[in-house]
Amino acid sequence: MQRFGVINNLPPILQINISRVMYDRERASQYKIEHHLQLEETLYLDRYTESPDPDLLKRRKQAWEMKTRLRQLKSRRAELSTTELDVDVPTAIAATSQLVAKLQEENSDRADAPGQDPALDTVEDSEEAAAVTTGEAQTEGPGKIPQHANAMSTLLPTLLKAASSIEDELRSLDFEIATLNEQLGTLFSDLCKIPYRLHSVFIHRGTAAGGHYWVYIRDFERNVWRCYNDSAVTLVEDPERTIFAEDRPDRPGLHPATPNLLVYVRDDCVQKLLNAVQRHLQRAEDQEQATMPREEDANREIEMIDLAGVSGGVG
Repeated sequence: MQRFGVINNLPPILQINISRVMYDRERASQYKIEHHLQLEETLYLDRYTESPDPDLLKRRKQAWEMKTRLRQLKSRRAELSTTELDVDVPTAIAATSQLVAKLQEENSDRADAPGQDPALDTVEDSEEAAAVTTGEAQTEGPGKIPQHANAMSTLLPTLLKAASSIEDELRSLDFEIATLNEQLGTLFSDLCKIPYRLHSVFIHRGTAAGGHYWVYIRDFERNVWRCYNDSAVTLVEDPERTIFAEDRPDRPGLHPATPNLLVYVRDDCVQKLLNAVQRHLQRAEDQEQATMPREEDANREIEMIDLAGVSGGVG
């Protein structure tokens, strides 16, 4: 039986905590996930609220199926795109094919030279030469390939075919992933009656062990973003580039900056709840004057009032 939750009471302020610190059981240590998260300036929560509309439940189920399929596609893509050499599988196979082709060419050149046996290739030891000639040579380690010319002539087209097949599969995966993401993006596009506006983005740069925080806060009255970084407060000239873009300036480096906490405010509460964070510097004489009693207060008579039913005097 499938279970899911809905929102019964919409809060005026919505805080979204982005959990980025995970635990690696094999290494017995924590690590930080640094993937880019696409931020939305406006979130519509209609799709998450309780509703008797059967069409909404149907669309929710479609979304769950699409997300399950997306996880499968991305997992398969990772298998084809990840190797120990930090290159994708087609590139690794293509490099191997180029090596095999080069060895074939060298073997052919030796065959044309007088006194060279093409079957021996680069083998210099007499025992290894005998093994290659009889077809008994074996691969002995990483990067080794069969030395016999016939074996190489079979291996090359096999590698090229495999590389082409994987490239085709990667293109197919990318197309299906893009299609599903587009469908997910429009599945609830008509549900836009309950908007929440992005108010602040808390940023962290560092590792799971520590780092540095700063925050971007939007001033709705002036429609500007500001960066609050320790004691420095600066105006964000290009919010789309600085806050929302995947290739924003703070991402390069060993540990890119990542959003850790998002604060959204319900649209009908923006004017009632929000004021821009600011500091008003007050002169010393103004502060002193504010703490001094006013003359009219000093001369005012104090009126004593008897409270009925209260015994005892006032000391």
